[in-house]
Parts: sequence; structure tokens; C-alpha cells
Amino acid sequence: MYKSLKRAGLALALSLPLVGGIGAVDSAQASHDACVTRHEFSLVKNGWTKERVHRVFDVVGRQTSYYNGYGSYQSREYKACVQPAYSYISVDYVWRKSDHTWRVDGKSAYWS
Repeated sequence: MYKSLKRAGLALALSLPLVGGIGAVDSAQASHDACVTRHEFSLVKNGWTKERVHRVFDVVGRQTSYYNGYGSYQSREYKACVQPAYSYISVDYVWRKSDHTWRVDGKSAYWS
């Protein structure tokens, strides 16, 4: 009895990685070269946190502007996954004092 339970547990443990590997690769795993696809860009909505955007994009980009006056704002630029390299993606964030997070306030992209 013990031997058959041990075999069943081993079979289950060996099959779990196979089951987890079946299916489509999500966009964060697909972008190995630290760039953002059109699909990833289309997923981002106003009000999302900066951390959530970075999880979807799988890259943190670079800060291109910052303002801390009446409200705090920042813009970040991300590399687009298209050729030639002069395409760009920009996301604007606003600081929300109520929950102390950066939130998407706008986004733009140029796809060449």
C-alpha cells in the first residue's frame, strides 16, 4: 500500500510541470529583449499602478520627465518591440496621495 502511494505521489509530482507548461506563453515571458509589444501596450489602462504596468511590460523603462509642484507627475519611456528602433512608448503617471502610488494618467506610442 505504502509503495503504491509513493509511486502515485511521484507520478503526480512529475506531471505537474508538464501540466503547467501547456498553453500559450504570456506576453511578459515572450518579451525576452526588454521591449513592449503592441498587445502589452493595449492592455494598460488609466488608473493602473506603475508596478502593474511594469509587470505587464516586463521592463521598468526609463524616466524622461518628473514634476513635483502642484501634484507630482512623471513620464517613462519604454522600448517598442518593432523595427526600426525609432518607435517609442510613453506612459504618464500621477502621484495619488490617497493610496501613495503612481497611477497611469495617459499613454502614447509611435509604431513605425
